[in-house]
Amino acid sequence: MSCLLNPTSTYILYMLYKINNLERFTSMRMKKEKTGQLSSQRHSSASNYEMNSQSSMLQDHSDEYILELFEKMLVDMNLNEEKQQPLREKDIMIKREMVSQYLHTSKTGQNQKESTKSAVMYIQELKSDYRDSQLLSCLESLRVSLNNNPVSWVQNFGDDGLALLLTLLKRLQEDKDEAINPKVPHMMVDAVRLLSAICILEQPENLHERVLEAITEEAEKQDIERFQPLITGMSNHNIALKGGCMQLINALISRGEELDFRIHIRSELQRLGLRKLLGEVKSIENEELRVQLTVFEEQAEDDSYDLKARLEDVLFEILVNTVKDSKAENHFLSLMQHLLLIRNDYLARPQYYKLIDECIAQIVLHKNGADPDFKCRNLSLNIEALIDNMVDQTKVEASEAKANELGKKLDSELTARHELQVELKKLEGDYEHKLQDLSQEKEQLACLRVEKEKENQGLQQQLRRLQQQVHTPSNVVFCVIPTRTEDLSEDSFWTHSKEDKFENNELFAKLTLAFSSQTKSKSKKEQPGTDEKQQQKKKVKELKVLDAKTSQNLSIFLGSFRLPYEEIKTAILEVNEKILTESMVQNLIKQLPNQEKLDILSEMKDEYNDLAESEQFGVVMSGVKRLMPRLQAILFKLQFEEQLNNIKPDVVSVTAACEELRKSESFAMLLELILIVGNYMNSGSRNGKAFGFSITYLSKLRDTKSADLKQTLLHFLAEACQEEHPQIMSFTDEFIHVEKASRVSAETLQKNLELMGRQIKNMEKDLETFPPPQNDKDLFVEKLFVGTAREQHEKLDLLHKNMEKQYTDLGKFFVFDPRKISAEEFFGELNNFKTMFLQAVKDNQKRKEAEEKIKRAKLAREKAEKEKEEKLKRSKLPDMNTGDDETGIMDGLLEALQSGAAFKRKRGPRQAGTQWQKTLAHRHKQETGLLHEEKWGPSEDSVSHP
Repeated sequence: MSCLLNPTSTYILYMLYKINNLERFTSMRMKKEKTGQLSSQRHSSASNYEMNSQSSMLQDHSDEYILELFEKMLVDMNLNEEKQQPLREKDIMIKREMVSQYLHTSKTGQNQKESTKSAVMYIQELKSDYRDSQLLSCLESLRVSLNNNPVSWVQNFGDDGLALLLTLLKRLQEDKDEAINPKVPHMMVDAVRLLSAICILEQPENLHERVLEAITEEAEKQDIERFQPLITGMSNHNIALKGGCMQLINALISRGEELDFRIHIRSELQRLGLRKLLGEVKSIENEELRVQLTVFEEQAEDDSYDLKARLEDVLFEILVNTVKDSKAENHFLSLMQHLLLIRNDYLARPQYYKLIDECIAQIVLHKNGADPDFKCRNLSLNIEALIDNMVDQTKVEASEAKANELGKKLDSELTARHELQVELKKLEGDYEHKLQDLSQEKEQLACLRVEKEKENQGLQQQLRRLQQQVHTPSNVVFCVIPTRTEDLSEDSFWTHSKEDKFENNELFAKLTLAFSSQTKSKSKKEQPGTDEKQQQKKKVKELKVLDAKTSQNLSIFLGSFRLPYEEIKTAILEVNEKILTESMVQNLIKQLPNQEKLDILSEMKDEYNDLAESEQFGVVMSGVKRLMPRLQAILFKLQFEEQLNNIKPDVVSVTAACEELRKSESFAMLLELILIVGNYMNSGSRNGKAFGFSITYLSKLRDTKSADLKQTLLHFLAEACQEEHPQIMSFTDEFIHVEKASRVSAETLQKNLELMGRQIKNMEKDLETFPPPQNDKDLFVEKLFVGTAREQHEKLDLLHKNMEKQYTDLGKFFVFDPRKISAEEFFGELNNFKTMFLQAVKDNQKRKEAEEKIKRAKLAREKAEKEKEEKLKRSKLPDMNTGDDETGIMDGLLEALQSGAAFKRKRGPRQAGTQWQKTLAHRHKQETGLLHEEKWGPSEDSVSHP
């Protein structure tokens, strides 16, 4: 077999096939188009017959004679049975013309013998002792003659020529010049294709092993890897050479019956760099290469699956048995214990296992095919790419967090937009109203201006006179608020008063003496408890106003805060939100005695030291006017922002959900699809031509079962959308606020808004009757935010009205009564439908997987019949040992190699495999593609050398 690796022997072997099989290699003839007459190189085997060149002489012969000549012509033309049959069906007149033309052409060829070598001349040249170059030239010319001359010429070459070629081939067996040489790409293309054809022959058996042995022997002689020439050929720029090398690789692998053999060959090729080369070859657009790559990848995928299915669920048991009662058992146990220490984190755990898997793969599947250095603890592992992927995963998580943050910002911006829209409408209305008011006021002011000017003239004169008479004594305090001159009218008292008649200097002096400002010294108040009193034993004080339960609850409350009573009182007056928390104010409202008891306690200030602590606190609190309304107003102020934040998002969610429904094109398409399906199903009934349907019917689609009770109408629609109308599937992503809107109760919203309005209205009434500030610390009126609260409530009320309008419009749009179907119910139905639709999609996927599993099981049962069909197909491959005169052997072999039909091998029935294995295989294919170490199989050391 090593003779196949010699360039000259390749030609000789080719010609041996030509002579031995006569017509079998004629499909490789070099066909050249001629613009003139027929080729002069043709020689007729019918030269033994003496015929006149004039075609008219054929008319004298019978039809039987013409048919006999016609059959001999077909034989001499070397046509196979398929091409002969159409010619035999032609009319007798056409056959006469064809025979006449053939005889004329044969005669012309005989007249041009000087331009063509005869078979005898080639025999003489082969007997001569030519040099290698001359012999190669002779063989090339002989190959052309064998291709182009008729069968009669080949028969003349006969046994003498065949014996000479065999002699030359025997002499060339010892020649070391190889034909598989990447430096001679054209020769290597023919050599690898010829070897591929030999590999796929059925008889004799195991020809691929003999080819592999020859390749191995040649590689050992040259001291190189046996597949290195093929890898080098794959690196060549010659596309035909790349395709030929892939043909030989596929032929060697596909003929192997043992799984370990095939995995071993792929592993050996992978170590030499085939994986990288295949990645480069994929980018080349060539049909022959594409076919060979497809064959290689499909068979590698099948072998990978078979390797996984070989152990099935007993993988761990086999692994344990391999290390049981050996020195490796403790290390295996340690490995399992370390795996238990992996952090139980949903995101981190896969990264740990992925890194461990990559490290083990690089240790076990070492590229150089040798065991690692077990004495060294530092192993060279390439995990940079894997870590980069983990970094990318971290980036994805960061992006998701950022997306969530942006989603929250989007909601806030959406809320602000709705508020601004409502506020803009309000401002536009206020603007129009104010314009009207201003125009009316302008007219009134124009009329009053003249009258005011007349009044001002008289008043200015009186004012100047009064200012001259006014005395401003120093240090005299007179707490009176002067009336502004612009507030005076002609009919007012102060316009006609004549106080100057009481002017008296003595009177003014007495006033100065009696009411001048003096600095009063403040006496220090004695502290209720002196050192002397503190040393005395504290006496138990009896309750005088409060009952025991009220006093106890109030004492517990005061003990929990540990604040001085005066500080609590000051905090209430100042509305100090740092001290007054919501819970504290709620407890004060709950625990403080009623106003009647506070009034009683306020009269007991002189008995302060004799009162219990709870009553002392009541005495201090009684000094705050309108205490309970103050506390309720403060509590409302503390809770207002929370109430606002609870109501506003709900209003915005319902409004946004209404807009999403009306703007969603995919949801509209889904409704149209459901309508047409419903009309079709109801055809012939009174509901068969409906113009629409209630949206609430969507959640009832699941109640309609199929005839086989295996799926519902909802599952059918989900499958139709997924396969035929994928654009509809996006409606679930467009329903952003539907879920939030489904949790909003319109009735609760209305009640909360009305409650907020009543609280604000009560505060406004309290402020109208509220007494003046008790002292400088009383900032209740100043800090009370009634105006701001009223403004916020009005905005919220406008948002709520806009929400109701949107929902009412939505009812008109989808034709339902908003008064009968609340927003909570409506959006709840839609959200349920969305959830059921997504679940139906998942159910369909599971059903398809189950059907696929059943289908694979059925295919496994039918495997026997398919094997017979495969065997019949394989039997159609040309057999070199047939005794008949079948033609086109080499043509059929090469065609089978190029189309990939020659690489179909007999496979046993594949087991269905577990769902876990399928999931692993699917993830493995997605993550690493078709070419991966796991698919290539174990390293060369793990499989015996073939």
